[in-house]
Amino acid sequence: MKVANKLLGIIFLVSASAVSASDVEIEGAWVREAPPGMQMLAGYMVVENKTGKDLVMTGAESSAFGSIELHHTMIKDGMASMVQQKSVTIPAHGKFTFEPKGYHLMLMKPVKDLHQGDKVKITLQFSNHKNVAGSFPVRQGDGSMMHHHEMNHKEMGEHHMDHHN
Repeated sequence: MKVANKLLGIIFLVSASAVSASDVEIEGAWVREAPPGMQMLAGYMVVENKTGKDLVMTGAESSAFGSIELHHTMIKDGMASMVQQKSVTIPAHGKFTFEPKGYHLMLMKPVKDLHQGDKVKITLQFSNHKNVAGSFPVRQGDGSMMHHHEMNHKEMGEHHMDHHN
């Protein structure tokens, strides 16, 4: 009987932690497959904020990459450039989309070549919320975004933009 009670207690704790973590969800996460030896990849997802306050995402981390930055692809005079973002704001009860030709995770210096079907764990970091981890499967892109080496990279200060679906 004691074992059954302990098991029920463990199930309750696991359920409670899952509920408390569900106020921020990562949906449709994926990493674009890159040619072997490529030192920059891109990660995409939709982050859903189920809380009553705006959340400020300040970065991400993963043991699969040397570093991760938040980037925004912008088109000016027909030229695409990627601008590093210090943070992005996910609106209260809203969503923020990371997608090709838009905001994305710039995944730099992968520790190994990643291929379609592989999965990597990436943890999103927030200044006003606990970190949230997600599994990002690697898949082929749809060809809608030019290769990263064809883009200009720029540094930029803090930039906030609410992006609703």
